[in-house]
Amino acid sequence: MARPVPYSIFLTDLARWVQANLKAKIKSPALLAAEPWAPFALVAGWDDQRIHVLDRSKSEIVRSLSLPPRIRKGTDFRRFTFSADGLNVAGYNPNDASFAAWSLASGELIHSSDGVGRFQAAMAFMPGGRLALCDGPRIHTFLLGGELLYTTPVSDDLRSLLMFSPPTTKPTLCCVAVFRKGLGGHHLHTFVVEHGEITQRREGPYRARPEDADDNKTLALGELVNIPGSTERILVVTEEERLDRRARVEEWEWDDEYKTRLLAVDPRRGMFYPTEIELKGRHCLQIDGTELLVIDERGFKRRLTGVPLRIENADWRLTG
Repeated sequence: MARPVPYSIFLTDLARWVQANLKAKIKSPALLAAEPWAPFALVAGWDDQRIHVLDRSKSEIVRSLSLPPRIRKGTDFRRFTFSADGLNVAGYNPNDASFAAWSLASGELIHSSDGVGRFQAAMAFMPGGRLALCDGPRIHTFLLGGELLYTTPVSDDLRSLLMFSPPTTKPTLCCVAVFRKGLGGHHLHTFVVEHGEITQRREGPYRARPEDADDNKTLALGELVNIPGSTERILVVTEEERLDRRARVEEWEWDDEYKTRLLAVDPRRGMFYPTEIELKGRHCLQIDGTELLVIDERGFKRRLTGVPLRIENADWRLTG
């Protein structure tokens, strides 16, 4: 949910509140990141050299985050991940492929490191004050405010990655990955990382290359969410397929076609459940109390249950 998808109902409503209520204090305020369960949200203004911390219970800005020295403005950070208690946050700056992490209680910068910028960054807080980061062929695990603990080689064919750390005393990463396969195909995998070593690696679905050689297909993973009310045994992952199809009208133009797939993962065994759901267009997941909702680009919502995964209407506008 920390990714800025414009069709998330929670993020859209909070962004509108920020724009309406903080414009006297911040020039052109914008919401950078928030989670429904987290006490704080992140806000920045246009060309602002700071990231502001919004206390949602007080509806006011309570502090600013200390940026790494070479960062010019807060909006350079485009992707964020909150810790399980919502008191720490990690961010990624795609302009120079750099990571940072902060304490939201104090505003202190508690981590800063460089990535390689191969793909959209994956970040995960782990038990024991650890932080896992990846935007290339290796996963790096750090102590917050401390040294590098592990470097875990994955593959040069890695194209997208999501990481989830179960709420246990053992620092473990449950990962879902997309690998480039052959001439344009992709293969999904799951694996578990323990003490910097990959264990329980399993193959998942294969996505064939486009039928037309002029087309280009890319796969990206969006969210990895624990189903509300379940144990850590069931995770749901969103997989977004983008097909760039060239269509001749008056000249060559890009015609993008999207599909979203929903898959269930058993993180303990590092494997996919056998069923998946495919939807046309772009979608995101949103936890609403005890329910897991699937939101489309128009803001219409469906309810997701399982396993096996099942989807049903949760919006009266979709009936009939």
